[in-house]
Amino acid sequence: MNFIVHKLVLNKLKHLTVDEILEQSQAYQVHLTPLQASQIVQFLRQNKLDPFKESDRLQMLKALAQITDTQTAQKTHQIFLQLAKEHGIQL
Repeated sequence: MNFIVHKLVLNKLKHLTVDEILEQSQAYQVHLTPLQASQIVQFLRQNKLDPFKESDRLQMLKALAQITDTQTAQKTHQIFLQLAKEHGIQL
């Protein structure tokens, strides 16, 4: 994967806002409460996990399942994989 794209994605994850997460959750029909979105933002800012590394992505999904539920984490993972494929990103 292109180094610049990789860094841009990591930077965006660190700077996501609650409103952005809620907006995207509505766009992809993933139910999140404002509290859950806030907890996700806090998690992303406190951790240096790379969603392009499978082991890190699994840690992120486990944390998401704890914040929300397993079904939401699985749906989010499928959306992530779909978006990566659409943009030609090999995982």
